[in-house]
Amino acid sequence: MSLLIFNPIYSVVLQEVPGEISIGFQVATCKQKCNGCSYKYLEKFGKHNLSLTEFEQILKDNQGLASCVLFMGGEEEKDLPDFLDRAKSMNYKTCMYTGMKIITDIDIRITSKLDYLKVGRWEGKTLKDSDTNQRFYSMPEQKDITEIFQNT
Repeated sequence: MSLLIFNPIYSVVLQEVPGEISIGFQVATCKQKCNGCSYKYLEKFGKHNLSLTEFEQILKDNQGLASCVLFMGGEEEKDLPDFLDRAKSMNYKTCMYTGMKIITDIDIRITSKLDYLKVGRWEGKTLKDSDTNQRFYSMPEQKDITEIFQNT
């Protein structure tokens, strides 16, 4: 069981999930191909097959320091639900960013395990922009909370 991710293996991010300190993983298998996506830039750093055991150790090392696990991409990954389960079992909140347009396009085995979900292709506007195409949801109720980013 593994996920193909970009190096560095993870980063600690403060602004991607409001109110959370997140351990961010950039999954390297995204097929959305959004113009201007940072993934093209990340290619030069190489890729890493992250095992579930290695993932669990990263979460153990960050317990009490971080509160959320964020996957940027990964909706096509068959093992992602297992990684989400492991994070939840260790009391982390979970989030995924995807370029897909609507929640129902994403496998329920993934969305049912998320606390937060950002959908929408990268079109040069961030969640802070009032005219962004992207939406940020509190899950599982699928409540649109994008305005949290716009009121900061």
